Amino acid sequence: AAAIVKKIFRVVRAVIIGVASIIFILFLIGIFLVDEDPAPAAEETVAINTEQTVSPAEYFTEKGNTAMNNKLTDSAHYYYDEALRIDPEYVYALYDKGLAYIQSNDFSRGNALARRCLRYHPDYDQAWWLLGYSYDKMNYTDSALYCLETAKDHDFLDPNFLELLGEVYEKKGRGSDAIEAYHKLITIDTTKADIYRKLAVLDPVHASEYLKKAEALGK
Repeated sequence: AAAIVKKIFRVVRAVIIGVASIIFILFLIGIFLVDEDPAPAAEETVAINTEQTVSPAEYFTEKGNTAMNNKLTDSAHYYYDEALRIDPEYVYALYDKGLAYIQSNDFSRGNALARRCLRYHPDYDQAWWLLGYSYDKMNYTDSALYCLETAKDHDFLDPNFLELLGEVYEKKGRGSDAIEAYHKLITIDTTKADIYRKLAVLDPVHASEYLKKAEALGK
């Protein structure tokens, strides 16, 4: 009888050890497979630190922007791609992904994203500016001017846009148009000492006035 009890005890112990081993293995698997940043389902909305909700495309775009701000370019493109997988026409993901490429001097892919954005959203002037900026960096001045003047026709008044528009007009020898663009710029942003200096060169009749303003800003 004692031998039978010992045999049963060994069997029970072996079973307990086996079950414990399986549980431990499953626990380890769970640790290594856990997703630290689980992606939301495409059909759901996601709350992000507020009581408001945003769409999944916006959620991933914002994560991409955060990654770009932290110079995590590969992660940023991953998140932008997730946003575009959910909504291939999402304006901000298209623009921000294109901007990320252009900031990395990858003008070919940046241009493609900007053009794609404009195909779906032809009135999105930020994308016209971005495409114009990219063409200007590539020394395609005529193409840059076409894009910028399209945004100008929409009465786009972003300071960065107006400054670039003035610079491209200067390159094309269109001084009066450059003066007009720079005047609009200093109406919006009165802190641009370098723009006053440019105006002094472009408009010598009023050069002393411009230079006084530039000097005052430089103090």
